[in-house]
Formats: sequence, structure tokens, C-alpha cells
Amino acid sequence: MGNLFTHPTHTKPGEITDVDRAVLSLKAQRRKLEDQSKLIEKRIEHNVSVARELITLNKKDRALLALKKKKLNEHQLQTIQTWLLNVEDMLSNMELTKQQQRIFSALKDGNAALKAAQAEWSVDDVEQLMDETAEAKEYQDKVADVLSGQLSDLDAEAAAVELAALEDSILGTAEERAAAEAAELPEVPTHEVEEPLPAAPTATHAVEAGAAAAREEEAEGERRLEAPLAAA
Repeated sequence: MGNLFTHPTHTKPGEITDVDRAVLSLKAQRRKLEDQSKLIEKRIEHNVSVARELITLNKKDRALLALKKKKLNEHQLQTIQTWLLNVEDMLSNMELTKQQQRIFSALKDGNAALKAAQAEWSVDDVEQLMDETAEAKEYQDKVADVLSGQLSDLDAEAAAVELAALEDSILGTAEERAAAEAAELPEVPTHEVEEPLPAAPTATHAVEAGAAAAREEEAEGERRLEAPLAAA
């Protein structure tokens, strides 16, 4: 059916527009058509029930009349269903139009914000900013080159003196460091250290030694006696 409102007018937030009124009217009409559709469906069911009952009573003429009413109700229901489809189609198009209006308004506001932002920065301003940035970088590079260059002998000597002063302030003077290192060494003994002597043999050790010697002599005597026998 196409869009009904192709040229939306600017409205204030919360203001009821002609589109809103048309949507409300169509929704009200849709509810009425739905109510009529339900009513006609009940009439159709009633006419069928009446026709069945009249047939059981052998009243065919009146049963035929009830069925004709049913047919008429069916045509009415079909017409109402067509109207409902048209209303739904109209509501869908109007909702789409409202969505298009919101999108158009958002695009318009965004375009205005973009133009306002662009107005704050001209092309000349951007070029000047880029030039200033390049100059600042060039100056920084020069400073870095100066600092990273070779120092003179006088500067190197001054740096060494400053390093020594820092070491003295943090670690103490050379004499203080030597005294601290000497204090950490173990003390040197001033007299001769006597080595411990081996322990003197006790009575138990002597007895064990004599017993071992006696066993050795006994074993030697047995070997002497067995030697001639083995030779025979």
C-alpha cells in the first residue's frame, strides 16, 4: 500500500501527532472487527446446532433455512476477515513510517552534531596543529641527540667524583668498609692447637686380641696335621 506519510514534520518529544491518532483509531477499529468476528463464529455454530436438531425432528425446511443463515454468516465472516487484514496492513505501514521518522530524526541530529564538530576545527587549524606537533618532535629529537653524545673528559671526571661521593654516602668510606669486612672474618688462634692422642687400649681390647691370636695358632696347627694326610 506504500507509505502514507512520506514527509514527516518535526514534532516535540511526547507530542501526539496525526500518525499517532490514526494508529489509535485503526487499533480501535481492529478490536471492533475482532469482536464482530467472534460473534459471527458463534452464530455459525448455533445455526449448525439448530439445523441438526431440526433434522432429527424431521423439519427439513426449517433446517435448510438455518443452514442458509449459516452460509450468510460465513460470507459476513469472510468480509470481516478481509477488513482485518487491511487494517493490519495499514497498521504495519504506519508503524514502519514512524520508524522511518525516528531514523530520519536521528540522522538529522547526527548530521547537525557532525557539522558543529567540524565547525570547531578548520583545515587551517588542523594544519597548524600538525606543524606544531612536528616541531615539538624535532626539538625532542635534538635534546635526545645532545644527551646521548660523548661527554668531555672534564664531564667524565666530574661523573666519577660524583659516583665516589655517592658510594661513600651509601656504603661508607674505604676505611669504614675495610673495618666492616675485617670484623666479619673469624678470629685467628694465638696459641698452638694440640692434636688429640689416640685412646689407650683397654683390658677388653687386650682380651679380645689374645683370643684372636689363640684361634689363629689353633687353625695353623690343624693345617700342619692335615698336610701329610693329604699328601698320602
